[in-house]
This record gives sequence, C-alpha cells and structure tokens, in this order.
Amino acid sequence: MKSAVLKPYKPIIFIIIILSLFFAMNSVFGQSPQVLNPTADSYIYITNPDTNYGTSTRLEVDGSPIKKVYFKFDLSSLAGKTISLATLKFYIVNPSNHKQELKRLDDDSWTETGIKYNNAPALGSVLKVIDTGNQNNVWYEIDITSYVDENKGQLMSLGIDSTGSNGLDFNSKEASSNKPELVIS
Repeated sequence: MKSAVLKPYKPIIFIIIILSLFFAMNSVFGQSPQVLNPTADSYIYITNPDTNYGTSTRLEVDGSPIKKVYFKFDLSSLAGKTISLATLKFYIVNPSNHKQELKRLDDDSWTETGIKYNNAPALGSVLKVIDTGNQNNVWYEIDITSYVDENKGQLMSLGIDSTGSNGLDFNSKEASSNKPELVIS
C-alpha cells in the first residue's frame, strides 16, 4: 500500500532532487561570468599629437615612437557585488617582444572621440607588467581583480604604455570580432 501512495509523487520528488542539485552547484561554482566591453577605448600617438584614434579598429602601444592605449569600463553593474576574479582580455593582432605596463588611470573625464596626445590624462602607477611572449592572433589575459574591486560601482579607466621600441597592437571595441573584454566572476 505504501508504494501505491508514493508512485504519483516519484516524478515530483525526482524534479525536486534535480533542482536542488542545480541550485547547490550554482552556489558552489558561482554564477556565469559577467562580460563587460569597454565603453571607450583609444590610443594616442606622439607623432600626431592633435589626432584622435578613437574609431580605429586597432589599439597600438609603443615606446618609440610613443603610443599609449586608454580603456574605460562602466562598473556600475558591479556595485555591492563580491568580485572573485576580474580579467582584462585583449586579442593580439601585432605581437611584441618587449614588455608593456598596464597602469592605473584616476581621470575618467577623457572621451573616446576626444582624447589626443596633447590632452590625454597622465597614466598612474603600474598595475601589471604585460609580457605577451611575442604571440600573435591569441587572447592575452591580465588579472586585475583588486583594481576592479576598488572601482566597482563607478567608471574605471586604465592605460597601457611601453618603453620598448617594438609595438604591440590588439583589437579595439570597434573591431568586427575579438573585442577587448573585462570578465567578472
């Protein structure tokens, strides 16, 4: 008599078990990563100090002649959230055998179509050294968790420069594919 009473409830019990496992796994492994694209990106070039490169499909960084890259991300969606990992990703289209430096940028007033060498805000202290190993047509990833956590809930800018004479180029947000990303988990 007991098995006859439980038979109609077996599918419901099975569904409850499956849903419980699903929710338990989400709490253990976290949610899907959140991907943010830059709201602005550009580079500046000492040779053309009054030219804006905000609509270029490439971002170029070099120490000679000087080219610096600027990124801006809107982190308002991260307000109040716990950041376990934040990774800046960009797709290399012209490799470099020199190292570059990812730097803080406390001035968010620059705009993608307004920034030029002559009006660009100064880059701050080094967050990470970039060593791409002269690789081409690959994604490069940089852990910037602490900087993102420090800026969550607001705009965040950063820049890349170099002292080497072998430039690094990567896709901008205007590229048709493989655009820069900030991956948050």
